[in-house]
Amino acid sequence: MATTSTTKLTHAILSFCSCFIKNAPRFARRRVYLKTIDTIAPIQHEVQTITTNVTAGQNLNGGFHLHFNGYTTKLIPANASPYEVKSAIEDGLNPAKLNELNTFDRRNKIDHPAGIGQVTVMREKYGVLTGDTFVWTVTFATHVGNPGEVDSSPLTYTNLLTGLGANIKIRTITNGNSIAGSFALNFLGSTTRR
Repeated sequence: MATTSTTKLTHAILSFCSCFIKNAPRFARRRVYLKTIDTIAPIQHEVQTITTNVTAGQNLNGGFHLHFNGYTTKLIPANASPYEVKSAIEDGLNPAKLNELNTFDRRNKIDHPAGIGQVTVMREKYGVLTGDTFVWTVTFATHVGNPGEVDSSPLTYTNLLTGLGANIKIRTITNGNSIAGSFALNFLGSTTRR
């Protein structure tokens, strides 16, 4: 059974129906038609990798910052554990701490743009000859859509790694999805706008 994300549009239907009731003559019989429309799409989480590298035989030290939608992480060490990367992302790339996001006022999107949400992080060794270089695989568990697309900036970095040829790369493995587009409803001979 596929996991899906569902959006209910009951409020829109009730508003649409109440328009007919308000505009009906007083002697007309009043009926309310309650219908629910479901929009469904499979859940596809965004997955990106963050890879550090250095010239063979060199030691990698220092660290890096990640940036998203105007937010910045604290310095992430070159040898950071998955927990350290997860904590840096969740604490630094959101408008509030995760336990406060449910009560956070999100109406002011200019001063508080959407954050990255909750993530899971795994780490693997990268390269045999390059010392402590790693690949962190980051899954955006609660971010809706594709970071870097319509509603957000891409995940970027500031490289503060040390060692000859020290570099960092961010690569998208799987694009996230969200429901987009528009539709019109036809009801009792009238059609809504898209």
